[in-house]
Amino acid sequence: MILLFSNRKVNLANQGADVFLPCEKPIGGEDVLLASATAAGGGWVVDLVPSPPQGDWNSCLPSRALLADLVRRMNAREHDTSPGGLRYDQENKTYNWIFFVPGYNSTASSGLQRAKQLEEEYQANVMLFSWPADPPATIINPIRAYKQAQAAARVTAIQLDQTIEGLKELFTDPLRQENQPIGFRFCLLMHSLGNYVFESYIRNPVYG
Repeated sequence: MILLFSNRKVNLANQGADVFLPCEKPIGGEDVLLASATAAGGGWVVDLVPSPPQGDWNSCLPSRALLADLVRRMNAREHDTSPGGLRYDQENKTYNWIFFVPGYNSTASSGLQRAKQLEEEYQANVMLFSWPADPPATIINPIRAYKQAQAAARVTAIQLDQTIEGLKELFTDPLRQENQPIGFRFCLLMHSLGNYVFESYIRNPVYG
């Protein structure tokens, strides 16, 4: 299963991963878009849910409903290896999740492709945080392009903070509150400039 969190601008007239636009600047405030993504026919089926109001996931019913349904399915020990399915490690009785932040010049499509590779290689579920890491003119003016991506990474740290805080409130905390809590493990994976996003989040947390 792949869940996608993104602070990219979107064009809803596009299809699949092309819904998410290349780097201009992160979307305003602390908005994060949430979607489920499934590989299909060499492309992607991306189901967006409305963006939550700034800093408050609980007041956004579609996002809350999606994560509540995921918690329900995990508590039922659902296991499905088909595309988009929720994978359960039956031997170790746990759900393995990889939270992946891609690096410099990663498009939404390449990030999803790497998430799919991680899902298949480790038989894990993946949460992809797709940020605007793909500035224009990377060949014509690579220094300027990299600095633009660095600036986007610093702003993106705010949205990463909001995403992690929202997951704690709507995902990990409810899983732990069950009488017989399901086993689940998280692995944080950052690539290239994704490490700088995470470093900026650690140095200047907004939500604590």
